[in-house]
Amino acid sequence: MRLFNNLKLILAVMPSLFLSLKPTPVVSEELNKIASNEDCKFISPPGWQDRTVVWDGGCQNGKAHGQGVLRAYKDGLSTLLFLGNLEQSEISLGVIDCDDGYIAGQFSHGELLPDLDRNVIINAFRNVEAAARTYSKQLKRSGNQESASFYLKKAGELEHQLD
Repeated sequence: MRLFNNLKLILAVMPSLFLSLKPTPVVSEELNKIASNEDCKFISPPGWQDRTVVWDGGCQNGKAHGQGVLRAYKDGLSTLLFLGNLEQSEISLGVIDCDDGYIAGQFSHGELLPDLDRNVIINAFRNVEAAARTYSKQLKRSGNQESASFYLKKAGELEHQLD
């Protein structure tokens, strides 16, 4: 029930949010920093272009691809977070964690598709909850306990969205 109350809020806010965004995403200058792969590029979602954006995830044929975390920073502070899948350098299935709550579902060209099928939303939350746990374990193995704790806590928050 809580999931759908949050979704009502997000759906009410979305039209004005997306009207303020640029319609065409641009290729980010940032590179895949975790894999140190300078040839791995991705497309920043609309509205993220004025931020430094970092992809921590897989790369296929020079494009960000697969499960991971896309983080946007402005003035050195984390401002937006996407957890989920990128397909051929663009966000696909996942959740954007923003100040107003979560935007979950299937994306195309960086924009949330208007599909209100609850199974798509449930799959998005399940997918990112697992991604956050996996990423937390990777960070812990690499010695970054503070970030590992953050993503483990985030996984719990995402899991509770399905209650």
